[in-house]
Amino acid sequence: MRNDIPPCCRNYSPAFVEGISGKSLKKDNVAKHSKSQMHEEARRREKRPTASISNLYTSTPISRVMAVASSEEEERVQKLFDVAYYLAKEELPFAKFPSLLALEKRQRVALGNTYATDKKCREFKDVISQTLKDAVLKDMKASPYISLLMDGSTDCSVKGKEPIHMMFARQDGTIDCRFLRLKDVADATAEGIFATVQDVFAEMGIDDWKTKLIGLCVDGAAVNLGRRRGLVTLLRQEVPWIEGIHCLNHRLELAAKDAFSETYMTEVTKVLMDMYYVYQKSPQRLRQLRDLGIILETAPLAKLSCNLQGSLMDLPLAIAILDTLHVSAERLREGTIETTEITKFLSAVDVDNGRADYCGVKLTGVRRDVLEAFNNSRNLYITAVNNCVANRMNDLKKDFFKAVRLLDTKLWPTDKDQIMGYGDSEISSAVRHFNLALEAKNTSVENIMSEWTTFKVFWLDNLQHVEKNKICPIVLTEYSHSFSNLVHFIRILLLLPVSNAIVERGFSAMRRIKTDWRSSLGKESLDNLMRISIDGPPTENFEPKEATRWFFTTARRSGTQPYGSRKRKYGDSNSESVSL
Repeated sequence: MRNDIPPCCRNYSPAFVEGISGKSLKKDNVAKHSKSQMHEEARRREKRPTASISNLYTSTPISRVMAVASSEEEERVQKLFDVAYYLAKEELPFAKFPSLLALEKRQRVALGNTYATDKKCREFKDVISQTLKDAVLKDMKASPYISLLMDGSTDCSVKGKEPIHMMFARQDGTIDCRFLRLKDVADATAEGIFATVQDVFAEMGIDDWKTKLIGLCVDGAAVNLGRRRGLVTLLRQEVPWIEGIHCLNHRLELAAKDAFSETYMTEVTKVLMDMYYVYQKSPQRLRQLRDLGIILETAPLAKLSCNLQGSLMDLPLAIAILDTLHVSAERLREGTIETTEITKFLSAVDVDNGRADYCGVKLTGVRRDVLEAFNNSRNLYITAVNNCVANRMNDLKKDFFKAVRLLDTKLWPTDKDQIMGYGDSEISSAVRHFNLALEAKNTSVENIMSEWTTFKVFWLDNLQHVEKNKICPIVLTEYSHSFSNLVHFIRILLLLPVSNAIVERGFSAMRRIKTDWRSSLGKESLDNLMRISIDGPPTENFEPKEATRWFFTTARRSGTQPYGSRKRKYGDSNSESVSL
């Protein structure tokens, strides 16, 4: 007997479906069942199995017409989603949606007359943001370890905001950082921000965050890194192994201030600020000032800061760059490398006549004593900058960060005897730091150390020719089963954040989106618009199919029907009209 017969049949009984035996198995019962509606239905289905929904949908002429009409409607709505995405990505107001549709219709684009309001554009934007969030949230939840990047700011309505980004590992071994949430912060204390972090994880459905969170990148404010009641201290009560990292770009800025405090550079800074106020409102003068910016862009600290803000920057690479900075500073002080543009200019100055030529511009009033003072103090300032950077980065000398340097295979010895004990003490110290996190993933210190030794020999025999930036992705994907314990530790090292530059870019996006003219944007709308602006693909690469499918398969309020809401009749107090 078939087991898919609906119980709605007359005299339905499960006996002949589930099986019958014993005293109930009588000739009379079988004869009665053979004449029942249930048995007739079973025989009918046996001869003609129930067709699938897709087959029924195209089995008759009228249904085929409906299928074609549905496909055309879906294509039309996809075009509307394209326009809505363009507005959101370019950070333009929803009010431009109807006028853009009218412009498209002039070009003979079939857009129809429905869904053509600014409110419908807002709904399209919410759907697009939801699909973007669902796509990345799946990888976030699957990542064994995560890190957060946070900072505080205010919007144009002077409300405290906390943009939160998350670093996570994708299935292909790559490390990604995406916008997670924009939260209002009622209390900008460590306790208030800690409660905000907990709320974000609860809203996103990341319930196991206490076993996955390994790093937090913030600025150096006491509310974040305070030893007694800072945010990192509160998080360590829940996650003992979490590593709080002070943004490296902030440290560079503070190091430069330390190096030039109480020197004549204070006067130089004041002159530059005065120049800024002179040039900022004059386009012609501003073009001239950009030429002067070439000099500043060649400064070593400026180059280093830009490098640390790159999207592909990780902690091992950042530490390698900082090591290079110290070496370059010493060579610059000794005069063994090419000098800066300013030094080249000063060396070409004709001191005797008090004149100079720079990029074709004639300068007068050049003083010998100023040049001599600069040359005498040059090495002092180079040394001061180098020392101040080293002091601000002093915590990178800990054993834990020494283990991060070991991921740079360019530094590994190529002799088999030397490589056997290479990095063992640093790896052992770092593994103990994250021992509890690793044990939560059924990984032990002994297994990691054993696989570390095996991997060094394997690298020497098979991967020595591979570029250093490709070693970790290869190990995390192709050899994850061979080094199943070691890959957990490698992921932890790669997921430690370096810079809050992406958070600062989020602030810029927030201020561009929520202006004085759009100050009434709600927190959910602002969150959705920021996600599209920060993480959305370029407009030409946007694919609206997933958002359109989500739009048609998700229930919507009656007030957002395709043909608008029912207009209220005069005197009808029970009916409502919802304006689109």
